[in-house]
Amino acid sequence: MKSIVGVNLRDWYNDNVESQLVFSPTSISPQPVHVLNGFLHHSLTGRRQTRLAADFVATKDGTWQVGQEDLRDRAKGKLDLPTSDKELDLLRRAVSAMVATDRAVFLNNHSFQVAHVGLTSSDSIHLGIGTLSAGLVLNDPAASSLLQAGVERLKMPQPNPHWGLERALIDDTQLSGWSLAEPPQPVEWTRRDPTSALADDLTALLRRCLELLSADCDSLLAVQTLANAATWVGLLTYAQLPPLAVGGERRALLLECTPPGELSSLRESSSESLTAVHLAFEQWLAHELRIFVNKEFDGDPDDAQAKYFLNTCEPYSLSGGSQAVLSHAAQVYDGYLRSEEDRASALANTLRDLLVAGMGNKHRSWFHAVGRHCGFIGPRRGRLPRLRAETALLPALVLGGMPDEPVESLLMSDWLLNLEDRFGVAVGPGPQLAAYIHAPRKKT
Repeated sequence: MKSIVGVNLRDWYNDNVESQLVFSPTSISPQPVHVLNGFLHHSLTGRRQTRLAADFVATKDGTWQVGQEDLRDRAKGKLDLPTSDKELDLLRRAVSAMVATDRAVFLNNHSFQVAHVGLTSSDSIHLGIGTLSAGLVLNDPAASSLLQAGVERLKMPQPNPHWGLERALIDDTQLSGWSLAEPPQPVEWTRRDPTSALADDLTALLRRCLELLSADCDSLLAVQTLANAATWVGLLTYAQLPPLAVGGERRALLLECTPPGELSSLRESSSESLTAVHLAFEQWLAHELRIFVNKEFDGDPDDAQAKYFLNTCEPYSLSGGSQAVLSHAAQVYDGYLRSEEDRASALANTLRDLLVAGMGNKHRSWFHAVGRHCGFIGPRRGRLPRLRAETALLPALVLGGMPDEPVESLLMSDWLLNLEDRFGVAVGPGPQLAAYIHAPRKKT
């Protein structure tokens, strides 16, 4: 009998899941401001020059991370700063309110409210969400051309005070060396059926956002729309890639578009739709683990091999939850074996349980937090998160349902159908949903 030592589930997750998604669904920190910065950083080559801006506005525990005198020394020859500490403090607060509204600026990690492209930094707090959108755009000639035009526009004076302020914080002579990055190797799921269609629809959404940025639309609105759309791209990938990869179909995402809690049946249905998204993601984990198990054992393992493999696995973390599942892994495996057709599937499902327990549901917390940041999850505070269309997401949502070719008008029904076909988004309440909600229920 061939005994195969178990897998380090953290390493497996990083190598197989995060590499496919491109981003890491484990942190609640990423906000649209981070995602936009990551998108621009990975789309452009050139020297980043945000040190002075970070020194100017970075705070920690409510105080400036760079003192007043140190800031004057660092800005010497670049900015004329007030000699009065009080006036300098007021100036720094005013600048911070314009370029660091999301309080996402620290000395080592800083993503600014970009109004001038030169304020793009190498901040990695987006954890790959911006990288995914950058790859989609750079591998599409039309989208990359629009991005180039948008970047050139953000180098030129814009009719808002944000652009001029950010221009004063950088040396824009360095921007002459900036150019679009080379297209990266496309991620595998973007090129194979049936998931390639999702990649095409996500790219088209980003292309429409870049049309705003490269045209006459207010540049601040265009940048904000792009930031929220790029964030939404990551969430849609998490929600739709797994069901497409496993079953070949998009999952329905029911949006609550009424005031929070106004229609309780819709609220609960939307929450159930959100839960189904996470269950589909976890089913995909089991699917990918099944492929891994088949490769490791070159077929179906016997019971002794499967249990030895489980006992020698390293959990995702050493949290109490992962240890509890690990200590009962054999019993969990036996339970799955009674309901599965083969031992490989039982082993894959048990490994999935180990992985999810070790992660402590980080993937779910990630989706809820990032979704709240961009307006896809609501309410902002509450015990029952559900899929919503909050104000921040509306421009991206509108663009998501628009046709590729310009039109003078579009029927609302056609727009809703486009959203459903492309992203699985269902907007309620509608006539059919209302009929379902108010239909009499049989007593059980």
